[in-house]
Amino acid sequence: VFTPAEEAKIPFAVTQGNNDYKGGITNEDWLAIYAEYDYCVTKDESPDKEGRIDYNLEIKSDNGKTGFNIWLMDTEGGGVYEEQLDWYKSESAALKEANGGVAVPSILFQHIPVVEIGNFFVDH
Repeated sequence: VFTPAEEAKIPFAVTQGNNDYKGGITNEDWLAIYAEYDYCVTKDESPDKEGRIDYNLEIKSDNGKTGFNIWLMDTEGGGVYEEQLDWYKSESAALKEANGGVAVPSILFQHIPVVEIGNFFVDH
């Protein structure tokens, strides 16, 4: 699956989800597999006790500040958990502070949308 990106020397990231656990492979195993690819930028930054693979990728602007950020969160079990949200809030605040108090435009990738996404489609 990763061969075309590797051959083209294109950096790529992976978002974990429930299907990644059905084969009995641990997150540590997945991280070791990802590390075998030179252009895979997947890493684990959140300290949650379940070991979910959550991280962010900063895209720097010419002035060295973060111009854009990509969040990737593991939604094993069908959602985002409180520990993950705590990690996100802490990292997001640190990123904003490091960026001179300016919020960084971002996008989030996750395998399974959170349950609350259904609220977007409810007519109030």
